[in-house]
Amino acid sequence: MASALPETLITSPPASTTATAEATVSPTEKIPPPPLFNFDQSLADFNVSLSAFLATSPKPHGIKLRGVCVGAFVFDAAQRLLLVQRAPHDSYPLCWEVPGGAADIEDETILEAVARELWEETSLQARYISGVVGEGYTFLTRRSACVCKYSFVVDVEAYDVKVDPESMWISCGLPRTRPGQGRWAI
Repeated sequence: MASALPETLITSPPASTTATAEATVSPTEKIPPPPLFNFDQSLADFNVSLSAFLATSPKPHGIKLRGVCVGAFVFDAAQRLLLVQRAPHDSYPLCWEVPGGAADIEDETILEAVARELWEETSLQARYISGVVGEGYTFLTRRSACVCKYSFVVDVEAYDVKVDPESMWISCGLPRTRPGQGRWAI
């Protein structure tokens, strides 16, 4: 008898799909791990595709959202926050931020985009996404597209981040909520 997976478990695609995808990746690119993580039920609104999210999202200031960015607040055992440095050619060059980036149309859900971006920028694998930080930050891009950035508190499999000049752990003294409370206290 097959056991049903809980709704909150994101599982990897069938092996044949994974093998096909890996065959097209060059040896220098990071191959992301299968998206296997749980999330708090309060995040169900983010467990949808980018197109579904954009179709149902409110219009801040009457402007339709054209994209979603995501960020991952990762804390180590000492409650330090992981920051990464933006590239010199990006907007806000060389500024520090939490790992993240744009949700892609290829991401199955907004939450999967969080896990993918975290992996791409730090090689850390998301284990549990416990809550959203704030209500989202809406801004206009250089091309005047309205985008909203949502950041999430993410627990990871291991904290083995090679701290190089582009990343660092900082002490910030911000209180966290307990798992299951959904939102982050800030």
